[in-house]
Amino acid sequence: MKFLVWSVGGEGLYLALRLKAEGHAVQFIADTNPGIGAGLVDLAPVDVKMKLKRPSVLSKETIVVFSRGSFGLLAETLKKEGYLTFGASHFHHAMQLGDYVRDVHHLAGLPIGVPNSLADAYVLEGWFNGDDFIFPTFGAFQEYAFMAGGVGPWTECSGVTGFAFKNFQLPKFRDSLGKLKEILHQAEYKGPISVDVAEGLIYRYVCGFRYDFLYLMLQLLQQDLGKLIAETCRGFSKHVKVSFDYGVCVRVSMAPYPSLVDDLPGYQLGTKDDLRPWFIPVGLRMNEDGVLVNASKDGLLFCVCGFGQTIKEAQADVYSKLVQVAGPTFQFRIDIGAVAMKGIGGLLQSSDPSREGRVGQTPELSGARAEAG
Repeated sequence: MKFLVWSVGGEGLYLALRLKAEGHAVQFIADTNPGIGAGLVDLAPVDVKMKLKRPSVLSKETIVVFSRGSFGLLAETLKKEGYLTFGASHFHHAMQLGDYVRDVHHLAGLPIGVPNSLADAYVLEGWFNGDDFIFPTFGAFQEYAFMAGGVGPWTECSGVTGFAFKNFQLPKFRDSLGKLKEILHQAEYKGPISVDVAEGLIYRYVCGFRYDFLYLMLQLLQQDLGKLIAETCRGFSKHVKVSFDYGVCVRVSMAPYPSLVDDLPGYQLGTKDDLRPWFIPVGLRMNEDGVLVNASKDGLLFCVCGFGQTIKEAQADVYSKLVQVAGPTFQFRIDIGAVAMKGIGGLLQSSDPSREGRVGQTPELSGARAEAG
């Protein structure tokens, strides 16, 4: 199959690499960093965005996959021309406007609001096929501040713990998800959906991939990603085949990040042989000498994933891998997974009792802080 993976920056590169490894014909574009992915995957022409205003330049066999929902207007144009699109819609583009999103929530009757505390907040990740949610779905706990304990700069994501649900029985907001399903169906949305939950309250939802959980999800997925995307676009997919291991993903950057250091884009990070499945090249390219170098304008960034039958095992796995690739100039949190181990009990008890006893114990990380590798 043919795919065009459209990414804002480097977050969608792993999608393209996964599709390429499956034998699909793939082109990739990083909208704000055109050099990302060079030498690793075929890059779409730099003027492809202008050309797509006349969609006939694309083969009708090409499925356009968006790593973010913010390409909604472009996705809508392509859909009207009969192209298959995944992960963006006009609906999500409109949701970027604050007034509109409040109106949508009000009309839907969703219990959207601000919880008293986000201490036990988690994310539900899944896919929507145009009619219904695809199961199993995934649960995730994210860390947003770079320093442990919620101090330091807000980095959107410094690490995430994720797992698949065998069952989906969360009565506190089941009705709300049903109403959300009605909205997504009316919008003809097909693609990933993320729902933020705390205290039984849905306080935010996003139509699009949520990095860095995307990287864990793709490694927990045990079927052809390209086929799954194609079937979802056509409304066929009902279930996905996944591993029920726990996963921990740690975001690693070179301090300072974001960085405006002129020579940072050329920093070397090994060769193509270093691209193991658990090493996620968020903003990399391969130069003429076969060396992996940074291609992001914001600074050097990559992710490392680990897995296990308990969160504690997954945590140990990710940090044992991380020391293999992170040198003394890199920074990352050393406690990713601890928040999930503390907050996961109640979630699993109400949704997936089969997982009880597999969580593991919270390690002694009271002094954990962001450190160089």
